[in-house]
Amino acid sequence: MNIEFINEVRASMNRNRQSAINYRNNNDHSMRKISVQMALSKRRGIRYP
Repeated sequence: MNIEFINEVRASMNRNRQSAINYRNNNDHSMRKISVQMALSKRRGIRYP
């Protein structure tokens, strides 16, 4: 096995893991934002019938 190929595979694996982590964090953030907006709109509806 040549070392350059191994390093390339290792780098691509690290990149995939990092992008997966970033995707999960962004997804959590957007879901939290949506749930906060829904809770605020519900509270607003209760306050002003």
